[in-house]
Amino acid sequence: MSKLFVILVFFDFVIFGNFEIISAVNKKNLLQVKTENGVLQGKMNYGKNNESTFYSYQGIPFGKPPIEDLRFRAPKPYGNWSGILDATKEQSGCVEVLIRNYTKVQGMEDCLFLNIFTPENPNKVKKLLPVFFWIYGGAYLEGNTHFDRWGPDILLKEDIIVVTSNYRIGVFGFLSTNNMDSPGNYGLKDQNLALQWVNNNIKYFGGDPNNITLAGQSAGSASVLYHVQSKLSRGLFHKAIAQSGSSLCAWSLQIDPLEITYQIAYALGMNTKNTTEIVARLRKATVGEITGAQQMTTILNFIEFRKIGLAYSPTLEPNHPNAFLTKYSYEALRSGDFNRVPVLLGTTSQESLLFKQFMSLLRPAVSLLYDSSPGMMAMPNLNTDSLAKNRQFGLEVMRRYFKQGQLSQSTFDQYANFVTDDAFLRPIRKTMQLLSKFVPVYFYVFTYEGKYIAEGLEGFKTRGALDKGVSHSEDLWYMWSHKNLPEKKGDDLVMSKRLTRMWGNFVKYSNPTPFEEPLLNNTIWPLAQPNNLVQLNINLDLTIETDYRNDYVRFWEYVYRKYGKRPFKTY
Repeated sequence: MSKLFVILVFFDFVIFGNFEIISAVNKKNLLQVKTENGVLQGKMNYGKNNESTFYSYQGIPFGKPPIEDLRFRAPKPYGNWSGILDATKEQSGCVEVLIRNYTKVQGMEDCLFLNIFTPENPNKVKKLLPVFFWIYGGAYLEGNTHFDRWGPDILLKEDIIVVTSNYRIGVFGFLSTNNMDSPGNYGLKDQNLALQWVNNNIKYFGGDPNNITLAGQSAGSASVLYHVQSKLSRGLFHKAIAQSGSSLCAWSLQIDPLEITYQIAYALGMNTKNTTEIVARLRKATVGEITGAQQMTTILNFIEFRKIGLAYSPTLEPNHPNAFLTKYSYEALRSGDFNRVPVLLGTTSQESLLFKQFMSLLRPAVSLLYDSSPGMMAMPNLNTDSLAKNRQFGLEVMRRYFKQGQLSQSTFDQYANFVTDDAFLRPIRKTMQLLSKFVPVYFYVFTYEGKYIAEGLEGFKTRGALDKGVSHSEDLWYMWSHKNLPEKKGDDLVMSKRLTRMWGNFVKYSNPTPFEEPLLNNTIWPLAQPNNLVQLNINLDLTIETDYRNDYVRFWEYVYRKYGKRPFKTY
């Protein structure tokens, strides 16, 4: 018996890079898909309680491993493979430093994989289906496409194809030197390359390349709106869904990335400000060394996120052919210089509740900062003329939100309202207003208080009588199957069906309520207008409103007119 025969008897696959090529023993021809880059082996899955079936193709490589000399560079297409690639299991997520546990690092640099889920066997599809391409959030620091959190079976019931894709985050995804040594935005460019792959190949899975909706939540939502702005993404998608985040949010734009790069270099013992040398040495550093430095710089800059943005987030690039972002979002949206696609966007009723632990921890330091120096309340995007105006602005804001005009004297609810309005509602409402001058926009506020409420970044608990408001990310529970969440019943199940029906309608028809149906209370959701900022209140009763927190919205419009001066970077 030859050695080759022995090997084939005992092994039914061979390793190919970071994934596997299947041998003839393991082939299931009916679930194979031939793409532009090679053949994939998929599998059939069962939804919760085995009530439905769907098909998955996971761990599809769309970019070369961004390691060694490709670290801190725009991604390059993976290219072709020979044989049949095993796409029956997920691959690693990208390197992430968990926000909730700064001692834990997970993922790999070799992570540019995407996943495709279909409600039908691709080889039996008679009509191409619309595509829902999802971008996860996580403050540009966390996130992956793990099936345990992003189970697609609920969305697939709407007869759409679901795509999820990894992208680089943290320092690996957003290191910028403000020059061509490391122009930045690699995470956004990863998303763009994945979109290109989907455009070229989704037809082989039964998906319509002319009907792709780009969707995301939090940092993923802000990413979606950056794609709406970027010329590199023009023509790659046809609709956009932005949940709880915008490119106008102060946290979603790093204003001074070079300073962050210098801090990384200092943390790693580099005594230089030569960016060419810094990037060259970072390419040789270990993942552990880099993530250790990332932890230090993230903590150091977190308290100032509303002034300079999250430490590792998108930034403007120098002008070059492959630049993803070269123009501030406010001015791009205001002038109509963006990809003209229909947009569905909105917010939850109390976004800040997810960060209650962080807010409570930081509150003493933030109170001391703002109570003693109200001018620190003014963001750089105001472009005020003087320190005196900064102080006047800060005093007006604090008197509006806090008891006795002092953050230290306020209730937690007052503090939470301020954070929700400042970090989410104000910029998202302004995004709606600017977009609606040029494209169809559907705006919502998600106010349904379900059985469970978020507790911290990953936990949940049964909602109590005093737990008011819907926190950041709670809306995701009704769209995706999450391994750790109990089965949906009663009103929670109704809300899940309602939300996914509206999102599915938008994916299919560019309209969340194209016709009356009992599940949606026979509601027809009107378009937002620049001077009539109408929204849908998503609850057990769907209601059309025009006055959601309007007193506070008008207040922010007033203080920006009084103290601000364009051009605005964010809003």
